[in-house]
Amino acid sequence: MPIAGLTNVPKAFLKLGQIRKGEKDPKTGAPRDLDYFRVTFYESERECADLFNQVYGEKPDSINVRLAFPEVSDVWDANFECYAKGGLIAKASSTQDPATLQEVVKWIFYRDHGTGKVLVRNCFPVGDDGIEFMKQSIDLTKPIYSYKNRNGETVDAFLEPVGRLNVVVPELASLRVGYMEFRPGSTKDISAISRELAAIDHMARQAGKDITGIPMKLTRREEEITKNISGKLSRGPSWLVHIEVGGEWGGKALEYIERKALPEFIDADVLEIEPDPLEEWPEDVFENAEQEDVVPEPVPEPVKEKRLWTVAQKDALIKAGFAKNDFAAKGMLGLSTLPLDATIAEVVAWGKVYRANRVDDKGKANLSAVEAAAIANEQAAP
Repeated sequence: MPIAGLTNVPKAFLKLGQIRKGEKDPKTGAPRDLDYFRVTFYESERECADLFNQVYGEKPDSINVRLAFPEVSDVWDANFECYAKGGLIAKASSTQDPATLQEVVKWIFYRDHGTGKVLVRNCFPVGDDGIEFMKQSIDLTKPIYSYKNRNGETVDAFLEPVGRLNVVVPELASLRVGYMEFRPGSTKDISAISRELAAIDHMARQAGKDITGIPMKLTRREEEITKNISGKLSRGPSWLVHIEVGGEWGGKALEYIERKALPEFIDADVLEIEPDPLEEWPEDVFENAEQEDVVPEPVPEPVKEKRLWTVAQKDALIKAGFAKNDFAAKGMLGLSTLPLDATIAEVVAWGKVYRANRVDDKGKANLSAVEAAAIANEQAAP
């Protein structure tokens, strides 16, 4: 039987380290943004750290990544979190109420900062105190706890948005099968990654694939953004994080989607059939005929066999230059007597004979599609 919060957990490989976008100022202790990624590894992963530095250097602004699972929710999420020196104090998630359109915040984890007692774990209350605590509404504008800084000033600690993106760095795969965690704390970074992953996932599914293994890059880019500093809005530069697909994969995916969006047609000639002239009948030919209602018997429609050709067979005709696109290749194969399990070599051989008879050396029509197919079926079909 499963144990809630222990066995029913998200899929994940071994964690090797973290990818961060900032660091603490050594003088003030305040967080500061960087224009590159700060990558850290666990002490036991020293070999991975050395290999990463050999490939990317100490200050990379772009990292090759792959996603190990097919669903975005398996590799990316974001929640509200609050930390103290001892670790995580509070964690919550939020959804939008469809009826009121208001944000509804729910606890995932909560530890009382004063007593250290856990009141909520894995979204469930712990003990009677946890039950009473979860009855209270959550106000994101109120601090979780307060503390004194180095100057003796009181500082409030709030729930802050934190994202977690689990990525595989392909250059490390030769040493370890594990993932690196990128943890953005900026609402703009979280929003950008959410949008871009959703777009990549949509593109992959349009092409009949999923996000697993797609070549991607985690990048930094300087952009002008609006900042709220002590209640005052100002614009300034910031190095935001984006995730993008590799150019070759994106180009092929868009090409496939474009082919699928085209209207289907078959490579064939359109012939105009002239009606036969009507014969002249004598006016009294039906005068003595008995009138009788005749109900014609319905003529059954011929059953056409639907043959499904593989993508590889159609692509073979396209790559060989015998068909312009997926739909033209499908039309050509529909005229053939090739078996559905025809090899690529057999398909190309048939297409070569078909095209040679279909058009001349100057690209002008020579024979009709049916005539060219008949010759190819006789000479090249197995």
